[in-house]
Amino acid sequence: MEDCLRDFDRLRQPPEILLMRPKKPKEEWQGVNKLLTKNLSAMRKEWQQIDKLLTALADRYYQLKRRTPWTVDDPEWPQRNLLALKPLRQQAEAMVKDYDARLRARQARRDPARERLFRRLFEIWTACFDGKLAVTISRGKPPSGPLIHFILAVLTPLTLTLWEGKLPSPDTIRDLARQEQRRRAAIVRVVSIAKNNLKPPFCRTD
Repeated sequence: MEDCLRDFDRLRQPPEILLMRPKKPKEEWQGVNKLLTKNLSAMRKEWQQIDKLLTALADRYYQLKRRTPWTVDDPEWPQRNLLALKPLRQQAEAMVKDYDARLRARQARRDPARERLFRRLFEIWTACFDGKLAVTISRGKPPSGPLIHFILAVLTPLTLTLWEGKLPSPDTIRDLARQEQRRRAAIVRVVSIAKNNLKPPFCRTD
């Protein structure tokens, strides 16, 4: 928790304070953010090219399947390779969507210090307290539950020192928790697809 709050304090410092330091964390973060955005764009482009190549290859196998007569020794070999390409194409499509989402999130980022703080707090909540990224929804009432109590318990004392402005509302915390759920679910999907692609494709041996 101390490291989490220390990072938040370092990233939120105003320019006049940062100018007094040999290193400028905010400028350093901006440089890192620019580099990460460039790398994400490059990786998305690479997976887009892979997706394009796999789609073209699948189309060629489909044409071969249609032209392969049943009189040959193994008329099903194009179909087997076509089926083997399916999980690879699914993985490529999933990776493109994942990088799209990550780029949109980074480009729309308004307060990197607070975003990093919330992500770290969610990690502490689930890893250290075995909590869930879920809230209680009751008709006519704001979201509630242990997660919201935890976040507000951490942030409320910071209003005297680190936190500027109003504390996040329960609705905001709910929305941030849902975003974190989607981010983690996307990672799980990509890992699952990658594991399924460990099987070697069927190839013609003659």
